[in-house]
Amino acid sequence: MVLFVWGGGQTVVLITAIVLDPADLSLDSYQRALVVPVFALLLSVPSIPLVERFGRLTLLRVAGAVSTAGCGIIAAFYFLPSGERAHLGWMVMLGAVVVVLPYVCIVGPISFSYANELLPNKTRALGANMVIMSINFSTFILLKVYPDLQAAVGLGGAFVLHAGVSVVQILFAIFCLPETRGMTLEQIQHLFKGVESRAALPVYAEEEAAVPTEDENEEQGAATPVAAIN
Repeated sequence: MVLFVWGGGQTVVLITAIVLDPADLSLDSYQRALVVPVFALLLSVPSIPLVERFGRLTLLRVAGAVSTAGCGIIAAFYFLPSGERAHLGWMVMLGAVVVVLPYVCIVGPISFSYANELLPNKTRALGANMVIMSINFSTFILLKVYPDLQAAVGLGGAFVLHAGVSVVQILFAIFCLPETRGMTLEQIQHLFKGVESRAALPVYAEEEAAVPTEDENEEQGAATPVAAIN
């Protein structure tokens, strides 16, 4: 959920007017603040089948790559000399759209899908509240530190940071998350119970497998030739 907040997409939605301020748009600050959220709303409808059609891990890797590219476009714009930005306002607009696209269509739906799937049944309600609390806390920290972050490294440097978080998202999807597409909640729970039991008792599991069961002893006795017994 920290990656969900700091990947750049939510930042663009929250401070759209600031990000798009250099863009040559015939809009006031209020209208600029609505541009990306409206675009995100329109994108959320056709993206519904994506999570079920493709694997979650594949989509998260693609989303991280797209978000990194979008953050890079915005950062590149703000690293340009101020005199050149007036003619390249489309860059920041393009970068904002590219960043919001994976955030709305992929990262958001999959994050909440994992939250529903991986939380145990007995603590799902409590876990869901903790997930929402963690998102709100991360959002609060993001907005609290952003003025100081902007003053220190500028919006270009801030979006370099967001690009780095998007790269971490790719690595996180490769090495830390399981693929749960097409599995029921019961199958997911059995999957993780099996992993936990194997991790907790590896030696005993091997010893138990090596010791023949009572049924196996009976089968071996039935298969033993009479001459051998004599």
